[in-house]
Amino acid sequence: MPLDFIGYVEGGVDHLGSDDWLTPASVHGLTDIDFVTLPRTQREELFRRAARFEAVARDAANADGERIAEARTDLIRIWELLRPYRTSESKAVREVLWAVWTAEGVRGWIPTFDYQLGDDSNGDPAVWVWLVLNDGTDIGDSNTRQGLNRLRLLFRAKLQEAGIDRWPYVRTRACAEVARPAVGLRG
Repeated sequence: MPLDFIGYVEGGVDHLGSDDWLTPASVHGLTDIDFVTLPRTQREELFRRAARFEAVARDAANADGERIAEARTDLIRIWELLRPYRTSESKAVREVLWAVWTAEGVRGWIPTFDYQLGDDSNGDPAVWVWLVLNDGTDIGDSNTRQGLNRLRLLFRAKLQEAGIDRWPYVRTRACAEVARPAVGLRG
């Protein structure tokens, strides 16, 4: 989960009234395996707009008014596409998941994760957590299974501790399943 990316985009949007928004930093941190829960068309649009914004920002000194206006539109649209991640509850869930993911030191075999809020089949509040595993990770390996079970239990415990009443459903996907071809993004 590109926690930093969301913060950088927010910073860029917050500075639209100044000269500080048109910088590659406004879209920094996005990688080709992020935002796997967004619908495909929205995810593709996010990547396309981020790449286009970054290209203009890298050459801002030579950009004409039309390209700058397009970059502004792109940044605003990126912020709109991130709407599911911007509610106060979504931010709280993200922070809990991020804290567990970083504290457990699993980034070596789980380079990113994503999540989606909703209701389960019984109508109860849930969060679907997608752990994106490095290609070649053996799901059948006992160490992998133990690690995934530990994360599942920690996600549940930490969500409860934070007062978030959502049951975590943890799923896995391989990087190759979710990777989008790089389009000039720096992660």
